[in-house]
Amino acid sequence: MFEDGYFDEGDYGTLRKEIDHGLVEVQIHDFKLEQVHFNEVLTECPLFSVLPPQEIVNLRIKSTDRTFEKNTIIQTKGKEIKNVYFVVSGTVKETFDDFSMIRGISCVLNPFDFVYKETSKCVIRAQTTTKVMQIQEKAIWELLDKYPEFKKSWFKNTFLYSLRLSRGL
Repeated sequence: MFEDGYFDEGDYGTLRKEIDHGLVEVQIHDFKLEQVHFNEVLTECPLFSVLPPQEIVNLRIKSTDRTFEKNTIIQTKGKEIKNVYFVVSGTVKETFDDFSMIRGISCVLNPFDFVYKETSKCVIRAQTTTKVMQIQEKAIWELLDKYPEFKKSWFKNTFLYSLRLSRGL
């Protein structure tokens, strides 16, 4: 069938029919895509995984679904951060003065600036249609005060995030 890096005409035709048949089967296959469930994504996120299940439910109640279309600005540089954005689906690009980072599902946008009550150091733009949970500032601060493990997790992950930023990763 395959000699010296070439197919002969007969073998090419047979192989082409198999590929075409496979593509048709993929095209007519009934795909069942499931919506990402907020509680599951949040529970699997290392930052929030230390919280009891009921607190995850409470966070969901205190949050708002937001969808940003591709190229929409989510956060402007220099803006005060009043809410936490948790990415449920899609990707965003954080653009700093001298570098950019692409981030996706299960990331918290601007955790460092939020916790230190600073203004945003970057522009955050949706790279794709992006669904986020906008969590109220008060809800996060209540959890940080109530759960030492969550506070430790938040500061650890914030430190790792800032370390990545300092290295431009």
